[in-house]
Amino acid sequence: MNSPSFLEIIEVPAEDRKTKLFEVYAKNRMAKLGEVRFYGAWRKYVFSPNGEVLAVFDSGCLREIAEFCDERTKEWRLAAVTP
Repeated sequence: MNSPSFLEIIEVPAEDRKTKLFEVYAKNRMAKLGEVRFYGAWRKYVFSPNGEVLAVFDSGCLREIAEFCDERTKEWRLAAVTP
């Protein structure tokens, strides 16, 4: 079962780039969350919050953060049910 997506990812046209650039928005388009861009130092595409190259996250980093969030949520739910 697929979860509803809360994100919208849009390719940014650019003639002067060797690699593609994508902007990531909240689904309602009210807030730009960051960019997906090629990061030469790692030779892969990464997510940069708000387009800042100071912080980059590859798919492994994002997966690890998501798993951490899932585990904390499970702990919270168990604690909320257990008196």
